[in-house]
Amino acid sequence: MAIYMSISVAFCGVFSAYPLLLSWLTNNVGGHTKRAMAISLVLGIAQFGGIATPLIYTDDDKPAYRRGHMICGGMIAGSLILTIILRICLLRENNRRANLSSEEYQREAAIKELCDR
Repeated sequence: MAIYMSISVAFCGVFSAYPLLLSWLTNNVGGHTKRAMAISLVLGIAQFGGIATPLIYTDDDKPAYRRGHMICGGMIAGSLILTIILRICLLRENNRRANLSSEEYQREAAIKELCDR
C-alpha cells in the first residue's frame, strides 16, 4: 500500500511539470517556425517512453524491477543535468543580449526573423 501512495505522490510532480516544460520551451524559442519544430521535437521524443517502457521493465526482473528503476533513475538524473546546462546556456545568452547595442540588437532580430518569412 505504501508503494502505491508514493507512486501517487510522484505522479503529482511528474505530470505537473509537463505544462511547465512546454511553456518554458515556447517562451525561450523565438519565431513561429522554430517554436513549432521545438514543440514537435519535444512531444515526439516524449512519446518514446511508451515504446521503451515494455523493453525496460521485463518479466525477468519481477518483482522488484531493479534494472528498470535504475534506468529510469538514470534518465531522471540525466534530465536534471541537462536542465542545469540549459539554464546556464540561457543565462549566458541573456547576458550577451543585455550587452548588445541597439543597432546590434536590431540586426540580430532581423536575421532571426528570416526563418519565419
